[in-house]
Amino acid sequence: MSPIKSTVDLVMEKTQDMTMSDEEKAAKQQQEAEDKARAVVLRYSEGSLKDGELQVELEAGRQYYGSFDSVLVQQALAQVDMEGDNSNIIDLLSKVGGEQAEAAKKQLSSVQQEIQFLKQSSGLDQRTQLAQTGMEGAGQAAGQHGDANWQEYLQSKREELMSSVQAK
Repeated sequence: MSPIKSTVDLVMEKTQDMTMSDEEKAAKQQQEAEDKARAVVLRYSEGSLKDGELQVELEAGRQYYGSFDSVLVQQALAQVDMEGDNSNIIDLLSKVGGEQAEAAKKQLSSVQQEIQFLKQSSGLDQRTQLAQTGMEGAGQAAGQHGDANWQEYLQSKREELMSSVQAK
């Protein structure tokens, strides 16, 4: 009678000859870099990652992942609130430095100015239309946050921002 093997022993026997291909290793490392960069961006945005710790995280990421700055910029842009205050993201991009981070800051500023202009001009148009129909009150106009077309526009601007920065 043979000895009873644990689940771990059985798995180890079945997988001992298995290895990852170079493509699988690269994909795994890319995923790890994205996860690490996302964590850095979120922690910095929340204020739980201070400047000294940020520099340590950046250096560790650069040493281990190589193109960590590029991944970090993309993850930072993925966290951007297209209509909100992104000063923490801009601050993070300033600390990362490099051409890609600078291009991201400029593009983000430009996109946010365009969005602000559109919000203001559409708000004026809505108020004008409501005044002409005789409607009054803050609840009469539908907010842009709930407008599906507006949300699609913001998403397309985010994708455009990310692809233009990634191309640099």
